[in-house]
Amino acid sequence: MDITELKRLAEGLISANEAYIADECNDALATNWAAADDAYQNATLPEAILTLIAENEALMQQVSTLQSDANSWQSGYDEGRRMGDKTARTERDQLKADLQIADTACFLSIAENKKLKFENGALLDGMTRIMRATRLGDSAFAIACEVIGELSGAAMGKGEQP
Repeated sequence: MDITELKRLAEGLISANEAYIADECNDALATNWAAADDAYQNATLPEAILTLIAENEALMQQVSTLQSDANSWQSGYDEGRRMGDKTARTERDQLKADLQIADTACFLSIAENKKLKFENGALLDGMTRIMRATRLGDSAFAIACEVIGELSGAAMGKGEQP
């Protein structure tokens, strides 16, 4: 017995019952109602009802499983998205920290470069004064000339003026 047949028999019984009651219970309609009732009663044996209930329970279990699977997929998607966002935020924060370190290193390098330029200028000035204070053939003069050459060469190698 399938549910469509059971539905047809139930509707037939209801229709026969309504006709019987509406026509003040005449004998011809009573016979129709009795036949419809017998057909419905035969179709609704406990075994048929239990079979339909079992089929309904199996279908409800399938619906529950499908809903659970859909929720699992959604949960997995949501977790993946959350982890992706977390990873992106972590990488962003690391890049910000790396940039701050690089900015600090650059600032320190610029300060160190200025300091070295100043010291180089002071050495050049000192060597120039030594050269002027010594005689041409003196060894101090030769050493001062050599140091000035090295200091000027180092500065020129970095695109600077002596």
